[in-house]
Amino acid sequence: MHTPTSIVPSRSQRSPLTSVIEANRVLMRNNPAEIRSMVKNMFETGRMSRGYMMCVGNHIPWNVSPDAIKRHLDLSAELATR
Repeated sequence: MHTPTSIVPSRSQRSPLTSVIEANRVLMRNNPAEIRSMVKNMFETGRMSRGYMMCVGNHIPWNVSPDAIKRHLDLSAELATR
């Protein structure tokens, strides 16, 4: 099981707004290990409920690197299961 990191709040502290803000901060740093950890945490959250919508869209600030967004989408596709 993936150990939560300080990058993403614990599951009990998450709200949709917190998740978006933290995700943007991680994407802005464009660190592959941080992005992978964030995506894994998102998938763990989805497994605790009825699913998780992986939505990379208009909530991402203009200054996020396209490489970071692509990495996020690629990892989401790689880890996705139904």
